[in-house]
Amino acid sequence: MSTVAGPDFIALQVRDIERAAEFYERELGLTRAPGPPHAVVFATQPIAFAVRDPLPEPTSTVDSPASAWRYGCEQRTPKPFTTNSPSTA
Repeated sequence: MSTVAGPDFIALQVRDIERAAEFYERELGLTRAPGPPHAVVFATQPIAFAVRDPLPEPTSTVDSPASAWRYGCEQRTPKPFTTNSPSTA
């Protein structure tokens, strides 16, 4: 079993990408970085942050809005992690 070092990428699933992106730009001063058409990626360090279209069922829904990629210390293979409910840590 590998030890988790921490998140490598965090994306929030939103219903309106442009509205969410404008919020993070206006309220937090984040700037956009190049990214895929289904997401707005921000130029954040050391952990990448994005807002994106919801993933299709059954992987996730807008009711479980967070997804992250985590890396283990012994193994540098990305492992997807998504929440099943907003209260899941």
